[in-house]
Amino acid sequence: MSDILWGWLTLVENLKDKGYVESYQSIIERALQKYEERILPLYGDERDHDIWREVKEKQKEALEKKKCRNTI
Repeated sequence: MSDILWGWLTLVENLKDKGYVESYQSIIERALQKYEERILPLYGDERDHDIWREVKEKQKEALEKKKCRNTI
């Protein structure tokens, strides 16, 4: 377990140095937001596949917009 944690910490530090991420906390917050947006609207029936796909598409579009803003 400690090897996995060490690898993750090293990766995050490298990504921070290159400006790809802000912090460990920002990665965790983004992951929580991502999965809450995907899971909370689900009903547990046949509608879920379409809901999941729609949410993922919206998240993808939002990420692309954020990338564009950060490169300007």
